Amino acid sequence: MARTEAILISCPVIDWESFVNKVAASTGHIVSSGIDGSGLALKIHAKFLAALGQFKHGSTIHPNSSIKNPDIYRHLNFSFLIHSSNTIIFRLSEFNISILIIKAKQGRLVVATGTLEQWLDVTAAKGLQEIGILIWRQLNYLGLTQALLLT
Repeated sequence: MARTEAILISCPVIDWESFVNKVAASTGHIVSSGIDGSGLALKIHAKFLAALGQFKHGSTIHPNSSIKNPDIYRHLNFSFLIHSSNTIIFRLSEFNISILIIKAKQGRLVVATGTLEQWLDVTAAKGLQEIGILIWRQLNYLGLTQALLLT
């Protein structure tokens, strides 16, 4: 089997202004206030996580605190095109990730979709270091690993 590959093929598009404006109009609460006052330069997906944490908390809190709530990780879904061995693909199914699978010339090719919470579990799993590193790098590109390391 050739080396494992993982390509991010789908991630959420965040309508930041609509989200922030509607929450403010409906509640009077500015869910970006903790982010704005933190001085942190977060990319959009990390900002969204921080704002969701603040939304859940109901008051202004620093992104370091607002991102600590794993419940919010379920609100971001990502799909990866993964080429790997049967063993790795089978292990991915243990994380309740939605998988479409086809046989490749070597191993399996899958489209795997899961929440940020599920993908973080994959990156931390024993025996999945190779795929975990590839997933982590893709999440890093989106600015999520920086935000998660704040916690």
